[in-house]
Amino acid sequence: MYSSTLTIDAPPGSLAGILTDLGALAEWNPALGRVNETGRAQPGRRYRSRIRGVVPATIRYETISDALITYRMQGPGVSEHGVWALDPLPDGRTRVRHGFAHTGLVLRLMSAAFEPVAGWRLGRLRDEVRSRLARRS
Repeated sequence: MYSSTLTIDAPPGSLAGILTDLGALAEWNPALGRVNETGRAQPGRRYRSRIRGVVPATIRYETISDALITYRMQGPGVSEHGVWALDPLPDGRTRVRHGFAHTGLVLRLMSAAFEPVAGWRLGRLRDEVRSRLARRS
């Protein structure tokens, strides 16, 4: 499993809202194309997207709470199972751990390329929080 941790200046509920905002996923996670629906994701439902805007895929959220979000993304011959753990800190920030594991021959062959990805995703999530805060100001 690939994983990374980052402290982000936002409460867990705000982060969970971003992580399950179907209409905005592709804006901060370039591995995904637009999702076929907007609004808040629901556990157990499948949503269509495209990996890197090319490979057809489905995303299914397994768990959605202010503490934990788990998902499975599947495409032809590839699968990613991921987790976002959201731990509130006393100062209002959140310690976020993102981890994911792949199955499928193509992704296994490219495994070294995925070492930094969890950290990149966390950085993009932090940047999305900052962007949303700036738009409100």
